[in-house]
Amino acid sequence: MRALRALLLVAVTLLAMRVGTPGPTAAHAADALPLRIAVLDIERVRRNAAAVKMIRAQLGSYLEVYRTDTENEEQEIREAQDELTRKRATLSPEGMPRNGASLRPG
Repeated sequence: MRALRALLLVAVTLLAMRVGTPGPTAAHAADALPLRIAVLDIERVRRNAAAVKMIRAQLGSYLEVYRTDTENEEQEIREAQDELTRKRATLSPEGMPRNGASLRPG
């Protein structure tokens, strides 16, 4: 929607500039340049810019590394919980909090 508004604003501005100026006279008709209007889609330029593509690729690889690290940590936590559950049957009530505290970070 913004791009459409910007395009409309540019078109109206150029049209106003063209209408507000007097037309070429017969003497200047040969020297007059044809009216050229360029449309620049800023959103498309931003999407397709090399820097933006590079940033997207870097962000994607960063997220993949983060996801992998998180999955590995979750697996380690699950394994520690399973081990604690197995040991729960053999530990005395006094030994349980001490062993559980060793699993907490910090």
